[in-house]
Amino acid sequence: ADLHDRHRHCLAGACQWILAAFLQMNRLWIRHAHHGSYSQRATRQQERLDLRPLVAVPLQMISQLHPSAETFTRQLVEPILAQLEICRDRLAQEWILQCLWENFAPHLHQSLLTRYVK
Repeated sequence: ADLHDRHRHCLAGACQWILAAFLQMNRLWIRHAHHGSYSQRATRQQERLDLRPLVAVPLQMISQLHPSAETFTRQLVEPILAQLEICRDRLAQEWILQCLWENFAPHLHQSLLTRYVK
């Protein structure tokens, strides 16, 4: 049991560290849309589109750690959704939600829905 607890603690720590890096990278990615002059807006938008795969990497890494439904819901989805709600950036909202949907197992999404949709 002690080894299992240490493994679970290590997994939670890894998820938290990757999530913190992801949230910071996402903030920078969103901020990039508003940096510079208006005349460069189309260029910045294309750069943001080109950076989407890079933004998805941390979520892919976390999904490979096979988090529990509880970890997925409380420690991953809740902070991500909170940031997406605050940012009001449509590209980020659509892309991150798509990444969550594509990278995590269906049973995790099902547990999330059963938690919030009653």
